[in-house]
Amino acid sequence: MKATDMWLYMCACHGATQHCPAIDYMIHNINYSTTTLNDSKNFDNRFEIKDEQIKHLGLISRRIYRFLSHTFFHHPEVFDEFEAKTFMCKRFTEFTTLYGLMSSDNYIIKEGSAMEYFKKSSQAENVMGNNSEPPLPAANETIKEARLEKSDADTAVADMKNTENVIA
Repeated sequence: MKATDMWLYMCACHGATQHCPAIDYMIHNINYSTTTLNDSKNFDNRFEIKDEQIKHLGLISRRIYRFLSHTFFHHPEVFDEFEAKTFMCKRFTEFTTLYGLMSSDNYIIKEGSAMEYFKKSSQAENVMGNNSEPPLPAANETIKEARLEKSDADTAVADMKNTENVIA
């Protein structure tokens, strides 16, 4: 999975470390994290974390942060929309900083809007040219279309309910 030209994350969830598409990397690491956290050999008590168990939390934190950094640099519209609603990256960064789960050189997401960062970066100029919008992969277009269809369906259901209220 790639975050920036300088940050390429290899998937360690295979027998040998290898490159994975971002979605596979995320799924592999969510499965790994879930398995690690639910393994009684790693965490024998759900109410107390011992010093030797912190290493697991640090590793999981770094891997989860990589999801956020990938989204920031490759899907800035999605990142900004989600961050505006949940402050996930801000809260996660504060949590990992507070408990010392990651070293400071692992924090690569810039303050502020991902779209603003993307527009200002020289990489954006090379990729976007004069276009102000970043290129979106086909999957993002499909997601946008699905959201629009759902929105249209929700509107239709609301209209039906309003019609039923008028008829009744």
